[in-house]
Amino acid sequence: MKISVELFGLAKQIVGEKIVEINLKDKYTLKNLTDELVKKYPKLSGKVIKEKTLKTIPPYMFNLDGRHTINNLEHKLKKGDKLLLLFVTVGG
Repeated sequence: MKISVELFGLAKQIVGEKIVEINLKDKYTLKNLTDELVKKYPKLSGKVIKEKTLKTIPPYMFNLDGRHTINNLEHKLKKGDKLLLLFVTVGG
């Protein structure tokens, strides 16, 4: 199953593309997607995604279909899901 991930900020700079397709073969969780993303683009590790836990490093976060953020790495992904790997800053 292929999942589309749109990248922003440093993640986009590191990868060199705005949108990437990640193929999940066995398990369809956010953790598996993040693991495959780091395998495909190892320079994301330690800068955007934590090496051991595979969680995003703040202020990065995953957003599903532009509607809500996903923090739970066990979140099950479905065919057609579109993830955004956002760099979120707050200011006033």
